[in-house]
Amino acid sequence: MEKSLLVQCFLFTSLAAYGCKSTSSRLSDADHTKRLPIQEPRVEEAASVFKKAMLHCSDQVWPNYNWNDVTVYFTDRDKQKAYRWDAVSGIYETTYKTVKPEFTANSYGYSRPGEKKELALSLTDDDDRYVPISPTSVSSLIQLAIHEGFHAFGQPSFTLQDNNPGAARKVYYPTDYMPRYLRYALAMKLLEYVHSRSDGALAQARDLLDQYQRDYSEESSRIAIIDILEGSAQYVQFKAAAVAMDNCAGNQAELPAVFTKLLAGTFGDNFNLLNTAAAESYVIGSLAGLALHLDGQSGWEKRVEQGETPQEILLKNITPIPAEVDNEKLNEAKTNAAEKNAKIKVALNEFHSLAQSGQALQFALSEERVMGSYNVNQTIYDQTTASSYYLGFSASTSVPSSSNVIALKDLTIRQQNHSTCGGNVLVFYVPKDQVTLTSDKLLNIDHPTVQVKQAPFRKAVDPNNGTIFCL
Repeated sequence: MEKSLLVQCFLFTSLAAYGCKSTSSRLSDADHTKRLPIQEPRVEEAASVFKKAMLHCSDQVWPNYNWNDVTVYFTDRDKQKAYRWDAVSGIYETTYKTVKPEFTANSYGYSRPGEKKELALSLTDDDDRYVPISPTSVSSLIQLAIHEGFHAFGQPSFTLQDNNPGAARKVYYPTDYMPRYLRYALAMKLLEYVHSRSDGALAQARDLLDQYQRDYSEESSRIAIIDILEGSAQYVQFKAAAVAMDNCAGNQAELPAVFTKLLAGTFGDNFNLLNTAAAESYVIGSLAGLALHLDGQSGWEKRVEQGETPQEILLKNITPIPAEVDNEKLNEAKTNAAEKNAKIKVALNEFHSLAQSGQALQFALSEERVMGSYNVNQTIYDQTTASSYYLGFSASTSVPSSSNVIALKDLTIRQQNHSTCGGNVLVFYVPKDQVTLTSDKLLNIDHPTVQVKQAPFRKAVDPNNGTIFCL
């Protein structure tokens, strides 16, 4: 699924969105509370990790990248508490109300390129994008900060030709099983190589990459941007964790075990087959990056910044040998693809049946309201209708100092650019009997997958689909 790092947000818009817009000014000394001991272990741990991995030893993580000018906020809506970290002052408690509202509404957010570098994480939601690993490892919350921080503050300097990573994350429906097997097998050969340093594993990896690029050239070209963006962010996430755990000692021998442990915390001990090319990007890119680091290849990070995938750099001059076929995993990939196509068909049929029933109202939620802070199982491009959908979409957003709440859970969403409601919107349908209007013309929805309380709206007419409520 694309939930957690399998996505995501990614990442990133789409699942790779660029977080929340930043408009705040520098806090004054009056905004700082007294330097009392921080009674929040996650925040204390974060300060220690940031100091090691993102300041003192940042060149061990990624060349010419550090957090010298980054501010990180940790917020707790329930307790109305906030903590602020920066390179000069370290970590301290600050006044909750001084934090920008958009930084307290979602599970995480960050400023856009060109603005003051700020990152915010919610202690209330504690986003499950990265599954906790173990008490002796770096926590999921800190891994999230480092991963998303690299998207926000490291990758804007990349010189990439493809500027639409959201489109690359989509699963083309109906889906094929063979690309999923080839990418899985490639990841397993990379994992074998970082542990064994076997030339045979590297040569078989080259064969698998060649097959994939030759037989599935459209997907291969499309997913390259995600291999770069998510692969490098995942590498930075794991490398920073390793640097912090190692206290900057630079112990190379332990890196394969650390990366394997962190990957297993997300993908399972058996590194199961994944459902999307975008999910595979995290594994393939981070392992190829680790292999390049262990090989001592200089300048590979700059080549990634300029648009080469880590696996292409690693395997460029390797002579392929035929890769062994894992028939068990190949059959599993076939079964997975058939089940996936069946589930997608059911979800899309339900969406269209409700839309065409005459018993439902159409809503459009601005994607900016939940940007950088939603989970989705799959992002689908239906080749038969040329439309994009989110399946299993979950998000919540609120307006501070008001009762306005919008919460979506496990919903099928049509993603589109909507001139009537303005910009990129998320379209969904709700039965009419679940929708009410208050006397002051605010919207309420009480439905198992949609909860809306006291939300202002604008009623408009969609030329193709009739009346629509813009949220």
